Amino acid sequence: NMVPGYLPDNIQESIAELVKRRPCSVSQVSRSLGIDEAVIVKCFETMLGKGIIEEILHEGDKYYKEC
Repeated sequence: NMVPGYLPDNIQESIAELVKRRPCSVSQVSRSLGIDEAVIVKCFETMLGKGIIEEILHEGDKYYKEC
């Protein structure tokens, strides 16, 4: 069980590997890793704050890519 507010680094590492290859949406990362979208959103927020990833808009949809 995940403790609220606690995100293991390995999830962030897995996300970083995915978005390094190509920009991904929350739902794409969620499906690829088999992790709930709410957890992915929290990870993205943390990673955005640390400058690990950046948000881009493509045809009105949000995608995330490596900085």
